[in-house]
Amino acid sequence: MTGPILTRRLVLRQAQPADAGWIAAQIARPEVHRWLRGVPCPYGHDEAAEWVLQSRRLKARRIIECGGAPLGAVSLSGPLGYWLRPEAWGQGIATEAAAAMIERHFAEGGGAIGADYLVGNAASARVLDRLGFRALGRDVVHSEYWRAPVELVCLRLAPGDWPPGGPARPPVASLPDRPC
Repeated sequence: MTGPILTRRLVLRQAQPADAGWIAAQIARPEVHRWLRGVPCPYGHDEAAEWVLQSRRLKARRIIECGGAPLGAVSLSGPLGYWLRPEAWGQGIATEAAAAMIERHFAEGGGAIGADYLVGNAASARVLDRLGFRALGRDVVHSEYWRAPVELVCLRLAPGDWPPGGPARPPVASLPDRPC
């Protein structure tokens, strides 16, 4: 997975060292950090710089941009993961970015994709449902943010379930085209 990935509204590009500052500032926001598992707390510039360095090696992590403005990140290095700055919530951006990564993954012959979300994160539940993920069960993991165990819903998307469709799952291409 090399080179930028383009969608109708977004550019999914490799992380650059200059991204560390805004990444640290956004993830440090409680409304973002609370839904991320496996992310150190507190989260600062050093942690963001390390994430950028790892991202440049892994290739399956991307910065989400719209009109040149960075909005968040999406990753398929492991289970599908994504986060957005709150100003970008509710616009279909996470769904659009994740769909582009999934499309590329399956086009390159990739296998089934795992995902999970913290119980209570209704926005992520909706994104993963729109993408066609199917629930497998629940798990409990430690959250650095909460400094306590949290419950996850675990999901899976098989290549044969992509692209999503059918009466209960409209294709991603039919999602409303909203500006970022």
